[in-house]
Amino acid sequence: MVGSSSASSYQLLQPLAQMARFAASVRSASKRAMAARVTPIERLEVPATVQAVLAARIDRLPEREKRLLHVAEYTFKHPLTQEVALGSQLKERAAR
Repeated sequence: MVGSSSASSYQLLQPLAQMARFAASVRSASKRAMAARVTPIERLEVPATVQAVLAARIDRLPEREKRLLHVAEYTFKHPLTQEVALGSQLKERAAR
């Protein structure tokens, strides 16, 4: 009886051991992949200004989103838009 009990325990534990070996190999491969993607700090380029950071981020956007930003920029710089925004701010302050 003792022999069959240890055999069945072995059969139950064998898949768990295989899963543990597989998980370890996945972790190892993941660490190697992460190490390959990390840029050494000496080679990092940090923009000098907030505007440069924003420009770099905008440059990475898809064309559609870039066009949307340009339309929004034009809209909010347009004199009529600024006048309306200023007027609503003045009304809001007066209401306080």
